[in-house]
Amino acid sequence: MYTTTDEVLPDLETFDGSVRKEAHMLTVRIEGYAKAASSLDNTLDTISTEVEVAMAGDETINSLAESSNLVLTELEFDAEAQTPHGLVRLTYEVLYRIDPTDPETALA
Repeated sequence: MYTTTDEVLPDLETFDGSVRKEAHMLTVRIEGYAKAASSLDNTLDTISTEVEVAMAGDETINSLAESSNLVLTELEFDAEAQTPHGLVRLTYEVLYRIDPTDPETALA
């Protein structure tokens, strides 16, 4: 799992009393790898399903985000290798807010 972008969304900025809540859209990629002599596509589908179920079970990521949404699923295969292998990459967009004076703390 890794992040690729963290975009500030000025149009979604809000205020809670005197606290400015700056909105961010974080792009998160989760990758799963598999090696299999057969049924490689089924193995990658199983990995994808398990990640999707886990992410759907906690869309606010322990209350650190407002939402998380799957936006892309990619599959890659190398069937020509001695042991066929592949990966599934799921890309999520995560909307969260911070106080710009304390950017390491997510606001609910």
